[in-house]
Amino acid sequence: MPAVRPKLHADGTAGAVHGVLGGRVRGIFQVSAGRRRLGVIRGDRVAVIGAGPAGISAVIQLSRSGIRPTVFEEGEVGGLLRNANLVENYSGFPGGISGMELCGLFRRQFEAFSPELIRERVVRVDYDGGVFAINTPSAEYFADVVVVASGTISKKPDVAIPQGLTDRVFTEIVPIMGASGKTIVIVGAGDAAFDYALNLSRKNRVIILNRGERLSCLGVLFDRAMGNSRIEYRTNASLTAINPAKSGKIALEISANGDILTEFADYLVFAIGRVPRTDFLAKKISQNTEQLMREGVLHFIGDVHGGRFRQTGIAVGEGILTAMKIAERRTGDE
Repeated sequence: MPAVRPKLHADGTAGAVHGVLGGRVRGIFQVSAGRRRLGVIRGDRVAVIGAGPAGISAVIQLSRSGIRPTVFEEGEVGGLLRNANLVENYSGFPGGISGMELCGLFRRQFEAFSPELIRERVVRVDYDGGVFAINTPSAEYFADVVVVASGTISKKPDVAIPQGLTDRVFTEIVPIMGASGKTIVIVGAGDAAFDYALNLSRKNRVIILNRGERLSCLGVLFDRAMGNSRIEYRTNASLTAINPAKSGKIALEISANGDILTEFADYLVFAIGRVPRTDFLAKKISQNTEQLMREGVLHFIGDVHGGRFRQTGIAVGEGILTAMKIAERRTGDE
């Protein structure tokens, strides 16, 4: 492996490399006091990006195999699952379990294995000389194997959100799950929209806006929502503008069957679909993804590549399977 050079600072100085054993960097870059510290993943140098169900299960299985991975997660352990009203298809919980409760159990099991957790956002991952360079806002880390479990990000809405109202507009409902006595408008017609509505309707009035008539949610979710007096469902209703209201609420301009209506709400939630979060992968990795996957050094698990099949059970299974493959490859290399 070619020598690994530390980043240069603004004044041209650089930290020294410590612990180079057999061509592999085992230590950390140390820089003088007051300067940026650049870390290096130690030991088996496996990095897991994301601590949702897929990342958690991969970490647990890797740990059981004697590999202590470094995990990158800027948010709370559990990911999007924390928003779920009721998880009914994850075995072991007759009657289902809320996403928040299940995440609590996942987190306890995750923490029991004491993984190295970096609570920062990964902004870039590059690959050179057989080594991955993982950049966060404060440091650069190196790994031999990267597991991408970064999940998804919401699609951007096609309506402008005034800067002063960003604290009332969401793509996840965790920040407002404690709301009570509010009016909440949800834009979308898929599973997430109806599941969010059921979750929030316990203590609030909820309006679901479907810009057309076609549903893309499970029938059971639709039936439950329609049987809930706190949930109102509107078809052919498109959100055309978001404005502040004197009352402190938000004024939503809605086009419905040729008419323009104004609905006042406390919060607005967009559940209009999600896309994989892979924006941090360098072009070189994107262009050589299949090759790196064949070599067993790059893995994608969970929602980041699940397409329409985004389920907790699938994510957990993929995490375990991938970890077993990594451990098997490691054993074969020894």
